[in-house]
Amino acid sequence: MTSSFGARNRSQAFAKRALMPRAIGLAAGFFCVGGVFWEQGRPPFIWALLITFCFVWPWMAFLLARSAEHPAHIERRSVLLDSAFSAFWVAAIGFNLVPSVVMLSMLAMNNVATGGMAFVLRGWLAKMVGIAVSVATFGLSFSFYSTPLVVYSSIPMIVIQPLVIGWTLYKLALRLGQNREVLRELSETDSLTGLYNRRYWNALLENAYKRRVHGVSNGCLALLDLDHFKQINDTHGHLVGDEVLRHVACALRSNLRPTDIVARFGGDEFCVFLPDTDRVTAFQVLDRVRINVADAVFGQKQTTIATLSIGLTAFDNPILLNEWFKQADLALYEAKAHGRNQVACFETTQNPSKEHNTYVKKEKC
Repeated sequence: MTSSFGARNRSQAFAKRALMPRAIGLAAGFFCVGGVFWEQGRPPFIWALLITFCFVWPWMAFLLARSAEHPAHIERRSVLLDSAFSAFWVAAIGFNLVPSVVMLSMLAMNNVATGGMAFVLRGWLAKMVGIAVSVATFGLSFSFYSTPLVVYSSIPMIVIQPLVIGWTLYKLALRLGQNREVLRELSETDSLTGLYNRRYWNALLENAYKRRVHGVSNGCLALLDLDHFKQINDTHGHLVGDEVLRHVACALRSNLRPTDIVARFGGDEFCVFLPDTDRVTAFQVLDRVRINVADAVFGQKQTTIATLSIGLTAFDNPILLNEWFKQADLALYEAKAHGRNQVACFETTQNPSKEHNTYVKKEKC
């Protein structure tokens, strides 16, 4: 039911967008044809047909598109009908030079805007049908000379129609740009927390790592994991679990700098890269995040408590990116092994026999 209602709203919006360009363009076309008819002294029924096409047909096309299941298909057919009807009137005025060139040029422009160059051929086929019907109805005649009155009556279409088409294409370009931006955000961010997703964060981290290797600056890498998050979901429900995840994201954003790169790595895991930051400063910042989460309560009864375990490592030596990430993972493992709800730092000291890994927690980091 909701999907059907949404599709109907989209159809109506599409039909409304197509209405005004057609209505304005055909109203301008009325003067092109009307100037010639005025000089020719055409009978009232011809004027009635012209008025119907220029001022009634746009609303008929609007109603057809609005009620259609696929309004874009109906609109393309309506554009072909525009071409056929307009060519009918071009033949009816005896191919008078100025209005005929103006009308056929604007029709071609409209065809290109609707479906590209491939659609132009279909538009010309529709024009040929319109011309054939007009010749069968009124006979074939040619009047290439355009009087000043006919030239002046063509000015509205010369001025208005390009503006209408240009404005329509401009709005479509804006909408396309907005849609592209939305798609970009969806491809880079996690929909629940609004943080970067794992794929995009990995790309950012790789770029940051290259800068570290070339000695541009230092930095720290941290992995964060919610303690016993499955138990929170199983006991209190996934809605509370989602609330916890959003709060962690909020705590990270409120305590970190805009230059820090934060992501939801997947499930209950988060990752942070803090550029131009030493280990002590990074520890202090991340410990504030941990405290913020530990002090919060969740759920309708405000009884659910969540805690974070955090593994932190600094870029001390030019090691491989995977090794750097592994250091943060080992520190996270150590934080969990020593009781969770704490920040563990990875440090290395060299001895004659092997590299010894030391994990220091809390204020000692």
